[in-house]
Amino acid sequence: MYIMQRNSKILLWLIISCFPHLIINAQSYKDNSIKYGGIEEKKIYNLYRKKDNPVCRLKINFFYPEACVNKITQDTLQSIFVGTFFGKEYATISPKKAIKLYSNSFLEEYKAFFEKSGMYTREVARAEQTGKDVKDFSSLYNFDKTMRNTIMFNKGNIISQVINVYEYRGGAHGASSTQGMVVDINTGREIKYNEIFLNDTEEAMSALLLSSLMSSRNYTSQEALIEAGFMPNVTISPTDNLIADEKGITFIYNLYELGAYILGIVEIFVPYSDLVIYMKSDSPLYQWGKNYLWGNPIQFKTVSLNKEYFSEGMKDLTGFTANIQFTFPTAYHDKNILQNLQRQFITNAFGDAFPSFSPDTVPAVVYENEREKYNHFIETHKELWADRPTAGLEKEQSAENYFSKDYSIQNDFYRNYDNLVSYVITTSLHDVENQKTIVQKGFVVNLKTGRNLLYDDIFVPDSQKELTRLLKQNLQKENNLQENHPDYQMEKIIPHNNFFVQKEGIIFIYNPGEIAPQEAGCIHIELPYAEIEPYLKPDSPWREEP
Repeated sequence: MYIMQRNSKILLWLIISCFPHLIINAQSYKDNSIKYGGIEEKKIYNLYRKKDNPVCRLKINFFYPEACVNKITQDTLQSIFVGTFFGKEYATISPKKAIKLYSNSFLEEYKAFFEKSGMYTREVARAEQTGKDVKDFSSLYNFDKTMRNTIMFNKGNIISQVINVYEYRGGAHGASSTQGMVVDINTGREIKYNEIFLNDTEEAMSALLLSSLMSSRNYTSQEALIEAGFMPNVTISPTDNLIADEKGITFIYNLYELGAYILGIVEIFVPYSDLVIYMKSDSPLYQWGKNYLWGNPIQFKTVSLNKEYFSEGMKDLTGFTANIQFTFPTAYHDKNILQNLQRQFITNAFGDAFPSFSPDTVPAVVYENEREKYNHFIETHKELWADRPTAGLEKEQSAENYFSKDYSIQNDFYRNYDNLVSYVITTSLHDVENQKTIVQKGFVVNLKTGRNLLYDDIFVPDSQKELTRLLKQNLQKENNLQENHPDYQMEKIIPHNNFFVQKEGIIFIYNPGEIAPQEAGCIHIELPYAEIEPYLKPDSPWREEP
């Protein structure tokens, strides 16, 4: 079973935070043929070596390239990692020596600041003269610093890491910071923003970053930004503080860069589909993105709508909520195909009742349409609400759930290169009367013709029998199922037109209740290209997979 997943930096960070020993063990990522080693350093020192005095704490977890095929590349990468983590003055020193020198220097700085200067001793003397409790101010003389780095991506001759630092030096609170870095192994150099993006694109990139921020956090207005803590009329300028992976680039903004302290560290992810038109063609990230994910000269836009509605006089109910994330094409060299694509995207997502509306406005129109349906139900069932809780509802159905409605829809992209765009639309509807359904529809669009590809466009006639065998075989293998498992209706597993594609293969979607009970959810069965190659038509776009 194919499971949809998105790269999760947070999950990786939590794993390492909860199990710090993982970072100390040497690990090997075969993608770039680099072996990584890790070292840890801990320092705890009380002023004047007295237990009850203020304390200096330092903890470092450092992950670095320990060995690779090319010794010159190895030394270069170590120098970059050490210099970025500890400071440029440490760049020529070995990792083990650098961590010792840095920790000793940090401790000596603490001693010089509070101990050798006599600052803390004088403060204690003044407290004794005035009868002040030393505990009232001793915490202001603490130093606390935690440093660690995490390899976020290590493929296609690209390494991307983040360095997380927390530091407290007295005062109301400490400060956290995150530094991202992308390294090109071919050159042994860190890749900066101006090496990735074309000149004179800063204004367009700023607009894109703001749009991506608002979409990801469901902000709908400038007022919502200000309320969250952003500066009025905030401009989000592109930054060198970034990381990259197979899906896109994450831009990182540390404390106070975009607004108030309460914002914390702001990360804005932008997929290659939105970035590629602004990228330099000789950038290693452009090449990687084009080869592995995004390569078609087409631009997309996402419109988000999040609203909650309560019927008059029934505000103690859950009401009607809508969450729509609709991504559609906005620019393509063939305008006729673009218009056809936009109509298809609207129809595929929302049905054939909205073809005359522009893609930007469709989510709002759909919301109003669903809201009217909800109101109609409420109006025609008022007597049921008035008689609650003795209205004949089953025990597990509360009146609140019975009268609530949740509507959610979004489309996720899985391929966008070689003139093919593939995406999945997921619709979740928790309807009035407590009925909940989740439906997925997969699509593959041929940009040369502007039409959806169907099963018969891809496979030779009389291939259904063998593909059915492969589908059953792969489902059983992936889930350790017996041939006649009682929960699966194997006779209903056949290839059909509900599928999407990615680099590795074609994935058929079976919605709840089609081949298994409703509670099993949406089931995906993947057929790798190596298995289906004998059954592809000669002109199938997958005959020559990059």
